[in-house]
Amino acid sequence: MNIFYKPLFLLFILCCVSDLVISNINNAIMFDSTCTIESSVVSDNCTARFSNNSKEFNFKVETVSYKQNIKITYLDHTIYESQTEQNPIALKQAQMLGGTGALFETLVNNGENLRNIVNYLYPELFDKIEAVIKTYEKEAVDAKAYIKRNESGVTFTYTDELKGKEADRYSLFKELFEREEKTVELSIKETQPDITRNELEKCSYCVASAKTDYSNSPSGRKNNIAVASCALFGKEIADGEIFSFNETVGERTKERGYEKAKTIVGGRYVEDYGGGVCQVATTLFNALLKAGFTIIESSNHSIAPSYVGIARDAMVSSFSDLKMKNETGSPVFITGKADGKELLFEIYSADKNREIKLSGVVIKVIKAPEPEYIYGTENKYGTQEKEGYVLEKSREGYICELYADIYEGEEFKVRKLLRKNYYPPSKGIIYIYQSQQETIEENNG
Repeated sequence: MNIFYKPLFLLFILCCVSDLVISNINNAIMFDSTCTIESSVVSDNCTARFSNNSKEFNFKVETVSYKQNIKITYLDHTIYESQTEQNPIALKQAQMLGGTGALFETLVNNGENLRNIVNYLYPELFDKIEAVIKTYEKEAVDAKAYIKRNESGVTFTYTDELKGKEADRYSLFKELFEREEKTVELSIKETQPDITRNELEKCSYCVASAKTDYSNSPSGRKNNIAVASCALFGKEIADGEIFSFNETVGERTKERGYEKAKTIVGGRYVEDYGGGVCQVATTLFNALLKAGFTIIESSNHSIAPSYVGIARDAMVSSFSDLKMKNETGSPVFITGKADGKELLFEIYSADKNREIKLSGVVIKVIKAPEPEYIYGTENKYGTQEKEGYVLEKSREGYICELYADIYEGEEFKVRKLLRKNYYPPSKGIIYIYQSQQETIEENNG
């Protein structure tokens, strides 16, 4: 039977006992039909009065007290004291189990949380004591690393970690249930920060890097690369943490400093805000793979970009993210620069004496389809009659695989398959200019 259904059963028993007591009282006063009975309930006892003619009899029935003085101390100072109501049903249940300590243990074993257990015997007591306890606690503070890049390179500065304080709530309330004298001492223990300065200072090695060229990009695309790169500089990724490109960089909108530039959508180049950000994601993708990160989510473009080797690109958009998990065993820091010509990302962490080299392998080439021809009477592109202007190239498709070759020192250890890529073939579009006279002749022919 669930522990919280038992009180209903106990209440039924109590009602039966109460009826028995009243029945005995009635039997005791049946010597006169004119006898009357009055009763009133107070906090500590039940008083009954009955009379017959001029005679009056009084007696008291002692009941269980439903109040308990609760006192909590810390470092020999009283931090909480109050007369606290007790749940009579919980008290009766505790008596059946062998005491309030046994009640506590039974509820813990049944999987009840601490707050529910305390409030079952002492309604609303947990939140009152919790408010007091919190004033004596403080969270541990991790050490922090701050990164700057100047002409001489990357420099790190640090703040120290701070220990915290945490109250032992379980022991406090367990003792409160177990002790007959309800005065208990609060125990507070030190808590350690997750990251210390000493650990961070070990993460000042450049363990991986990647770079791509964007010197021939138009000004809007260069601007977008610079804005996105700036959002990533100094990013710390804790060991075990999953890094999200979209969450870190944010939306690519005009209001956030992005301009329109060419981006690949559905196998075509179109103008959109944030064009060029995929090159940022791709360059960082390569740097994090070399640092030993694990791919959680990644997508390649529908067209293999020219700024990186095959199978090594990462496409990001409002519906596609780049997510990678730090499983290196150490915190990792992202630094980099975008100088208008070259985009560079460097990954700083603890030195693992390991090098990872990436290689994309083409498994199959899919022949490019024949282009589609569009005819028009406007000479939009300055071509001669019947001369074609290539709006979109026909492109081959590829099935590829991306591998990581892992070295320890100079020794090759293992090759790992990271992902498989598919770049679909795409049909080109060629515009053919025709004069209006030629069009009429063709139609009449």
